[in-house]
Amino acid sequence: VLRIRTAHEHMQQLLSAAEQDEYDLDRTFVAFTGIQALHFNTYTAPAWESAVKSYEKSVAPVESRVASKLRSQFAALKGQPNQLMREFQRYRELVSQPHVMQELMAERDMLLGQLVSQLDSMRSEFNERVQYAGAKNTGRNLPDTVNDIVWLRQLSTKIQANLGLSTSLLRDLQR
Repeated sequence: VLRIRTAHEHMQQLLSAAEQDEYDLDRTFVAFTGIQALHFNTYTAPAWESAVKSYEKSVAPVESRVASKLRSQFAALKGQPNQLMREFQRYRELVSQPHVMQELMAERDMLLGQLVSQLDSMRSEFNERVQYAGAKNTGRNLPDTVNDIVWLRQLSTKIQANLGLSTSLLRDLQR
């Protein structure tokens, strides 16, 4: 329910009022009429799955339009991997929809390439820092050991954030 509602809200944000009227975006939830989503069990599962499929079918043309709008937003951020990653994260539920995921294959591949490049630069920075340990002190009033620990924690947090996003959005891509 949350995934569908969040994706629907993102669609509303990206489409103008005229486009929402054109695609009749408010009527896409008609498939869920009479279904109580919070009373889900094995007996109501077929009705729920049928409603979800009907919803996905009715929203497919909207997803195509939204994918083209996202494509233009992502193209503007081509040389900025961190900002591009934030935009993908912002629209994560929408981009994870199968139809949108397929439409944005090139943009997701571009993000994957930028993430791999960023990871390579982090690796080379790590290797350089390990090789020249103690040569330069970048922290203020910190011993070298404490400075290295702080830097490694920051690096670890960056890598974990990239990994979390990439596994959810780029799971079907290979590099």
